[in-house]
Amino acid sequence: MSAPTSPFQDAIAGVLSAQPNLTDQNRSDIWEAYHQSKDLNELAQHLQMMDIPDSVKHTIWMTKASTVPKQSPVDKVAAAIQAMMRLDPKQMEIAEKNPRTLQAFLKG
Repeated sequence: MSAPTSPFQDAIAGVLSAQPNLTDQNRSDIWEAYHQSKDLNELAQHLQMMDIPDSVKHTIWMTKASTVPKQSPVDKVAAAIQAMMRLDPKQMEIAEKNPRTLQAFLKG
């Protein structure tokens, strides 16, 4: 799945029209879930509840993934710091005493 060539193209429209086994209601539900999902995890949750073939779910998810901007290294570090700040103080103390644990946390 490639990202649309124009920011004005609807990336999911071509995928939906290429699926002859979907009903109009399926297409409508998928389109809404695709556009209303704030991230890939939320889209996956919506798709899991839909009665459509797994191959179609995978295609839709991959299409959305191709449109998500890649996270910069600075953004990854900022996200890790934010996640660390949400840790329970006892968990943070353990992480600080075990650098390997903290390193694994930062990579995740």
